[in-house]
Amino acid sequence: MFRFALIALALSACTTEPSNRPDDEETTAPGIELGGNVDELAAPEQRMSGPVVVEIDFGAHRPRTELRLDYAGPPPYLVALLREGLGLEPNLQRVDGGCLALLSLDGTDAEDGQSWLVLQERNHRFERLEDLTNVPVQPGDRLHFLLDVDLDADGVGARMEQLYGTRDDRADTDGDGLSDWYEIYAGWTLADGRFVKSDPAQADSDGDGINDAEEQDDLSDPRADERDEAERHLGNGNGDGNGNGNGDGNGSGNGNGDGNGNDHNDED
Repeated sequence: MFRFALIALALSACTTEPSNRPDDEETTAPGIELGGNVDELAAPEQRMSGPVVVEIDFGAHRPRTELRLDYAGPPPYLVALLREGLGLEPNLQRVDGGCLALLSLDGTDAEDGQSWLVLQERNHRFERLEDLTNVPVQPGDRLHFLLDVDLDADGVGARMEQLYGTRDDRADTDGDGLSDWYEIYAGWTLADGRFVKSDPAQADSDGDGINDAEEQDDLSDPRADERDEAERHLGNGNGDGNGNGNGDGNGSGNGNGDGNGNDHNDED
């Protein structure tokens, strides 16, 4: 069994409702989800220790909850972590395609067009979890559970869509070829190692004439004007102040340049 030290930062009293587990999940080993590999999890070299943070946004139903687990033991799976570490009983159901979906958490059901959105944050990068079967958890992970309406099923709840100025009935609000989810949560890494995200409400976030999807393809910065950057590298019209201009403003002669590649010469 796992060993947990639990610190509840803000947790209302938990109520346990009858779960809707898949029939064969009842026969799995304690602490291991459906399809888990017991031998792999029990391997001595596979142990972890450190904090795991779980955030639960119940919407209008209950106050937002944040929990911290100081965990030591074999690497847990997400559902086992909820059940054994937090004492929360997730109501799960297999849906089309065999995915294990979350229907309710701690007695709070998804209703009136709502759904439970589950995100795993690791090193400030987000992954949407649509299938909760055997999701491994690592120290430093933040697990986000959000109950919200998601009309376009893009993984971004209506409240988040409103915050970013996007539409909940369009998965790609600005039509740039990148989904609202990708622009809000995913982003990309530049060649210099910087991590960037684009504006989900603007097809060209920096107004440089380059579509955000093209910026992503080129691994360029969607928040910086690439035209200005190109001019800086090419030296267009930039002189050295001595009449020796570079780029398309090359000066020559005996006069002094104005720093923009424009040579002011005294000619007879």
